[in-house]
Amino acid sequence: MKFKTWDDQKRSILSGYRRKLKKNPTQGERNLVALFMEFDIGAIFQKGWLINGSTFYISDFYLPFCKTVIEVDGQSHINGKQKTIDLKKDKYYAMRGLKILRLNIGQSRGKEN
Repeated sequence: MKFKTWDDQKRSILSGYRRKLKKNPTQGERNLVALFMEFDIGAIFQKGWLINGSTFYISDFYLPFCKTVIEVDGQSHINGKQKTIDLKKDKYYAMRGLKILRLNIGQSRGKEN
């Protein structure tokens, strides 16, 4: 595939990564999708955010009607590198006027408890 610009290539990479995450949701993400569908809540699953053309974040869910990002955090979000990334994401979302709701469920991607 030939891209017109570097941003086009990044968008393609972002789209591919989002598709991969959608195909392998955690149990917590599956539960929220079912809940949103049951109550007909207009949530966007795996919303991608491109930042300054060089960095992107993917939120687990985005509720546009109340400008809220929902992150379903497992064990890997408790400390270390992922915790640092989460703090940067939260700062980015807050700068955009978005509310952030983090649900700590203690489960990692692809593993069942």
